[in-house]
Amino acid sequence: MKPPRKVAQGNLMKAMVLKEYNRFMDMMEVEKPSIGENDILIRVKACGICHTDLKIFRGEIPPPIVILPHTPGHEVAGEVVEIGDKVTGIQKGDVGILYIYIACRNCEWCLSGHENLCPSLKRVGFELPGGYAQYVRVPAYAFCPFDRNNEWEIKGARLSTKVELLQVIRLVEQGKIKPVISRTFPFEKANEALEALKTEETIGRLVLTF
Repeated sequence: MKPPRKVAQGNLMKAMVLKEYNRFMDMMEVEKPSIGENDILIRVKACGICHTDLKIFRGEIPPPIVILPHTPGHEVAGEVVEIGDKVTGIQKGDVGILYIYIACRNCEWCLSGHENLCPSLKRVGFELPGGYAQYVRVPAYAFCPFDRNNEWEIKGARLSTKVELLQVIRLVEQGKIKPVISRTFPFEKANEALEALKTEETIGRLVLTF
């Protein structure tokens, strides 16, 4: 068996890691994602928590979708801190939501604007590491920018297509809709937030903040 690869201290980040179903997640230091030429790295500022996360916690979304150990979190808002060499139109310091569906962008579904039906689909917080962490890496096309003046807590969102997500962002910015946040929790209280979601009846969103 090969010894574990050593990671430089500066390349580590904190993440909440689910190691066993129906047990509290562990806050761990894990390797910070490195980006490719078409990727960006997001510093997570807020991550919504919903009942889908509870399904992951209980083992109701098993392999090959969610494989343990796993970092959940699919409603991610944050700030761009690194940009790949071939990325254009995005700057360090830009803020936005991550579109969770990472698709091939070449199949008939992707080319018709239905990338959520792509046969090669992978999703942030499901097949891919999620936002219960300090940083998340995604392809640049998955970044949906919004006005920096908006509050982080309102930005957790999961829509079926990127076009719909961008439409919702514009409606929030225009003041035409106002998302409801019931409670916010600091990142390190993610387990407490999941417990609250089990027991509370809420019409709003529970959100982790960083």
